[in-house]
Amino acid sequence: MGAHKKVYGRDGKNYCYCNDDYYVINAVGHLYDIGTPNDYGYTDWTLESLPILPDFRIMPTKDSSKDGLRQFISELMGRNDVDEIICATDAAREGELIFRHIYDANGCTKPCKRAWFSSMTEEAIKTAFSNLKPISDYDNLYKAAYTREQLDWIFGMNGSRLYCVLDKTRHMVGRVKTPLLRIIVDRDNEIDNFQSNTAYKLTLANGAISTAEYEDKSLAEDEASKANGKTVTVSKAERKNMSENRPLLHSLSTLQMEANDRLGFSAQKTLDIAQSLYEKRLITYPRTDSNYLTDDMRIPIHNLAEILANYTEYKERIDKLLENGLNIDERIIDEAKVSDHHAIIPTNSIRFTGMTEDELAVYRIIINRLLCALDSKYEYIQITYEFICNDITYRLKTKETIQLGFKAYTDKSDLDCDDEIAVKYAEGDTFSADGISVKECVTKPKKHFTDKTLLSVMDNIDNRISDGELKAAVSGKGIGTPATRAGIIEELIGNHYIDRNNKEIISTQFGRDFIASIPNTLKAVERTAEWEQFFDIIQKTGADSKPLFDNVISVINDTIEYEKNHTRDIVKNPYAPKKTYVVVGKCPRCGGEIVDKGKFYGCTSYESKENCGCGFTLNKSHPFISGEIKPEQITLLLDGKSVSLRSINRENEQYTVEYILQDADPFPKLIRQQAEKVSLGKCPWCGKNVYEGKNNFYCESGRDCGFSIWKEDRYNSLNITAQNVKELLNKGKSKFSKKALDGTIAEVYSLSYREKDDKKYVNLTKEK
Repeated sequence: MGAHKKVYGRDGKNYCYCNDDYYVINAVGHLYDIGTPNDYGYTDWTLESLPILPDFRIMPTKDSSKDGLRQFISELMGRNDVDEIICATDAAREGELIFRHIYDANGCTKPCKRAWFSSMTEEAIKTAFSNLKPISDYDNLYKAAYTREQLDWIFGMNGSRLYCVLDKTRHMVGRVKTPLLRIIVDRDNEIDNFQSNTAYKLTLANGAISTAEYEDKSLAEDEASKANGKTVTVSKAERKNMSENRPLLHSLSTLQMEANDRLGFSAQKTLDIAQSLYEKRLITYPRTDSNYLTDDMRIPIHNLAEILANYTEYKERIDKLLENGLNIDERIIDEAKVSDHHAIIPTNSIRFTGMTEDELAVYRIIINRLLCALDSKYEYIQITYEFICNDITYRLKTKETIQLGFKAYTDKSDLDCDDEIAVKYAEGDTFSADGISVKECVTKPKKHFTDKTLLSVMDNIDNRISDGELKAAVSGKGIGTPATRAGIIEELIGNHYIDRNNKEIISTQFGRDFIASIPNTLKAVERTAEWEQFFDIIQKTGADSKPLFDNVISVINDTIEYEKNHTRDIVKNPYAPKKTYVVVGKCPRCGGEIVDKGKFYGCTSYESKENCGCGFTLNKSHPFISGEIKPEQITLLLDGKSVSLRSINRENEQYTVEYILQDADPFPKLIRQQAEKVSLGKCPWCGKNVYEGKNNFYCESGRDCGFSIWKEDRYNSLNITAQNVKELLNKGKSKFSKKALDGTIAEVYSLSYREKDDKKYVNLTKEK
């Protein structure tokens, strides 16, 4: 866009690029979403609070690190010199959703256009900006995306909270993750319940295996003994030209699969590495579901090959490719099969330094896949043999390589040239059957999933759906998106539903029990397909989303009612973190330990008495206490001792009071102790004791005597303390500190009193 000048926001961190025509700023993923149940006032985790069906609103995500960017974008949108907003986010549902939320959250009403491009070449971007479309052309795309966001929220939040409440442990329910967990659990149950069968076959010295099989090993050995030394006749020698086409370029899923297969990397690790390579400008955008490039990439691909030829390790290979001509055909270029981003390829900034070993390994995989895709097919002759010996038929398939093509640069494990045999046969040939052996054939269960095979399942979920229409709805799309699939696997691991054992992904007992405990409506993969089908209809026609909302809400309501009205075995979570509490004393009820549980102190057998527990709890906060009861204070209270706490009266005044703990049913109480009165001296009028009160110092005889000294002597501007009174009563005088304008001064006052109209007054007289 020619915008090269950096302009920073108020936080000094976030910036945009600008020139006389444009401000260009990025969004860093989702800046706004539809919040959490707490944002809508749903704070109670109870069955009665379900379902949660709020009137959704757009609000900032909980990521406070994005606050500065949100503010900066808002300022740019509101600038007087900005008269139009251009949406240039990913050309797909999520890209549209990200932008519309930003636009709507800021209350923006300025005209808006859409730049739609999948390729990141300068030519493609400039073409898109010269053909800007009204944003309204993509309203249906946004509607489909926003519908998906809200329905995923309703389904996930309600399902998760429902089973959290029922099982009193953390659960995750999701439109994609729960069906995926079921697929893993089903595979593991199938493996556990698998019963192997053993059979025996005969094998010729050239590797041909008999079509006949035997349940009894001794029978097979008898047949082998009878056939040894007999004549073998070649009854069939069929040759057929075969080929294997070059691999497609990498999407994120296929890159994750290959990295898992060759390097043992998890899907998440590969995604993280690919993101790092992208940020180092070594590869194109990695979060793509496409295996193809756009038309404008033909010349850049040719240029890329020539750049790679400058590196010794690739020179010979690329020289050969250039000599034979790069295969830049429909297997490489297919505009119709590119959605938001094209396939992952290296950029022109080729280098092999400044990266980790893991990054280098993934980088080489991406380069190798590009060169394989530009190469020729692997061509070979497949020969199918049938042999007959002693009325038993044997079969053997071999290969003869015609042209290795791209296979010359794959691992040996990918190449089946070992099937070639030294001796070639023609139909009608005969030879002696020497060295026939018995081969034990044991049926084996399916293998546990790996990241590679699980990604393949998610990518090709249509293979698990029988309904034709639903199958078509997810064909070529799968479940989840390439950007979210790795995260979904890691979430299932993080919640202890599944474990990763080396490469294998295996469900835990917790995961199996959970899947077994929930109704099919929450774990059926067909539900995801139904949603995708409806999203497509909304995106194409703008259809009303209400029927889909009604259906999802109905499923949630039915599930809640079902769980309320049937006896369910609680799914125990052995992985739930065990809290460690600080012991503060001994329980006066059961002798157990009283521990600090955050907002209260409670016995370790905290369950209510109805559940055969102790039930002893004491809140840290009380309406008549300032602050909280501290651990050292509860320890003293449990020992039967009193503690000094700051109390609050009705006038919101604070004062210190002694309290003791008294156990009572159902909860213990804090009992206020009457403080022991301390005499400050003898009353000069009646000889009784003088005590400290709230506002004064008084004679215990009360009104019968009437002697009283107020704590505040306004006439002399004095604040009188208990020590002052003690000195006045015992010595007749006391020294007071007074605040003067030029500093603090000390003055001595003596106690005096006089009688007037039969009423007694107590005065302080300043001594000269």
